[in-house]
Amino acid sequence: FTLLVQYETAESDRLREQTLQRIRFLKPESSAKIVENEALEALAEWYSPSLLVLAQIQGEAFSDAAAAQRLGIPVEAVSQTLAKLERVGLLERKEGIWHMASPRLRMEATQRNPFLTTYHTKMLDKAKKSLTIHDPSERIVASETLPFDPARLKEAEALTREYLDRMRELSRANGSPSQQREVYHVGTQFFRLTQPQDQGPSPSTETT
Repeated sequence: FTLLVQYETAESDRLREQTLQRIRFLKPESSAKIVENEALEALAEWYSPSLLVLAQIQGEAFSDAAAAQRLGIPVEAVSQTLAKLERVGLLERKEGIWHMASPRLRMEATQRNPFLTTYHTKMLDKAKKSLTIHDPSERIVASETLPFDPARLKEAEALTREYLDRMRELSRANGSPSQQREVYHVGTQFFRLTQPQDQGPSPSTETT
C-alpha cells in the first residue's frame, strides 16, 4: 500500500518509474507461466527461448531469416522451432506478428528432466564458448566456492530466484524495445563438489 501511495505522489517520472519497478518486483511470480511436459521439449534447444525474446523485442520487424542470422542457426531451425512454440501455446501470431503467450515463462522440474538437462547442457556449452569469443567487457563471469549446509538449499534457491527476478526487472528498465536490441542469457549453478558423507538423496530443482 505504501508503495502505491509513493507511486501516486511521485514528484517526477523517474521516481514514479522506480516505484513501479519495486511494485512489480514484490510479486514477480504472479505473471509467470510454468512450462512443463510437451512445452519443455519445444524449449530444449538453446535458441528456443532466444527466439521468443527476439520475437518480443522486434515485433513486426521480426523475420525467420533475420533471426537465423542473429543467432547463427539455419532458417529451417527457426521456422520449425516457431511452429513448435506456437503448437504448445508459448507463441501466438496476431495480424502477422508473433507475440509471447505470457510475458514471462519459467521452466522447472523437481526431478531430472531430459529436456531441461539438454537445455542447460547446451547453455553451459554456450557459456564456455563465450569465454573464448567475447571480451571481458562484454560479459560477466563470477564464481565462489564455499562451505554449505545442504539443509539450506531451499534458502539458496529463494535467493537465486530473487536474483533472476531483479535481472528481469533490470532488463525492462529501459522500456523501449529499440534499446533492448540484444539477447543475453543469465544462468546460475549451485552444486556440490564433494562426495556426500550421507548417501541419501538430496532434493534439487532445475530452474531457468
